[in-house]
Amino acid sequence: MIERFFRRPHVRCRLAQGPLASLVPLYLDHLETRGYGTTTIQQYVAGVEHFGRWLARTGDAIGDIDADRITAFLTRHLPRCRCPTPCSRTVHGLRAALHQLLAVVPREAPDTIAPLVPGSIDAVLHAFERHLTDTCGTMPATRRYYLRETRAFLRGTFRRGPVKLAAVRLADVQAFVTTRAATLRPASTNVVATALRSFVRFLQLQGVASAAWVAAVPRAADWRLARLPRVLTDKEVRAFLAAFDRATPHGRRDYAMALCLLELGLRAGDVAQLTLDALDWGAGTLTLAPGKGRRGSCLPLPPRVAAAVADYLRHGRPHTAVRAVFVQHRPPRGDAIRVSGVRCAMRLAYARAQLNPRPTGTHILRHTMATRLLRQGVSMKAIADVLRHRSLDTTAIYAKVDLPMLATVALPWPGRRS
Repeated sequence: MIERFFRRPHVRCRLAQGPLASLVPLYLDHLETRGYGTTTIQQYVAGVEHFGRWLARTGDAIGDIDADRITAFLTRHLPRCRCPTPCSRTVHGLRAALHQLLAVVPREAPDTIAPLVPGSIDAVLHAFERHLTDTCGTMPATRRYYLRETRAFLRGTFRRGPVKLAAVRLADVQAFVTTRAATLRPASTNVVATALRSFVRFLQLQGVASAAWVAAVPRAADWRLARLPRVLTDKEVRAFLAAFDRATPHGRRDYAMALCLLELGLRAGDVAQLTLDALDWGAGTLTLAPGKGRRGSCLPLPPRVAAAVADYLRHGRPHTAVRAVFVQHRPPRGDAIRVSGVRCAMRLAYARAQLNPRPTGTHILRHTMATRLLRQGVSMKAIADVLRHRSLDTTAIYAKVDLPMLATVALPWPGRRS
């Protein structure tokens, strides 16, 4: 296996004698199976070799390799790295190489969690994440947003020193939110404010903050119904769907994902999490796992969507043991596609369709689907059921995009024409 990728004898000898020598054959087979090219495999192995030398100096064993050790290597060692050549120091490449390494590390006790250093940012975030999961019941995507903003706040407040929650002041929280607001839109600013507000509630349970702090976290003025959501016209929808090259496996996949977004109103996360077990071809239904609304749904599978998904499964999907419907066609080939992959595929289709102004996200397809249903006379309650909204107030945002219907009920303007 090693001889196929490394021709020079001294390189093969170095790998065979390295700290991670027992993992190298497994790692090479793992990368080759997932479609990585020879050059990329050589670069990834060089990164793993660098990580192995650092691991040996710290006294850790192969069984100690986990996400925390990789993070420590990238954030603590790499900025101060003075390792002799050959030595890979590209953060992006090393992170990708070590992420694939985790797949071949033997796990005797997979549920074991490495002890956290008391007073560290990671320890505080771990406790906060447990609070979000066990007490608040937040979804994984929401937790990621909250933890990201809280980590940025703690780093800005305590720098590299120990975290002392008792030293957190309300002024620090307010300053962080207002500073971020200078570069963000109102809606994004409120995401930051909501994350910090949740962290303040956590501090309140720890006996650090008072109840008044929650109300004192600033909020940006952003009225929900102040703007018209962007939707695609029928002509733009046709141009968008024609932008997929359905003669290629990659294009078949992206076209099927686009129809799931446009005709079923799925979120990008729903498409990424769709599994083969969710498809009932006999009944013509699609079962969604609980998502943002915390409840599963069984949706009818429209013929055009069913035909596109079946075409992809038969003629485009790579052979893989993964149960996800949509998988990656580029290395790591066969892994389940991520939410970012769904969004990227749609952005590229927008660009090929030359839509002006060009959309940037997938939610425009969800808005378009709801608007088309509304114009066909479908009730708001039915649209809410399809979109899996708990409240009609959430669905009400789609009512204002039917401008012809709104024009029929608009009152005449009492002032003069200017």
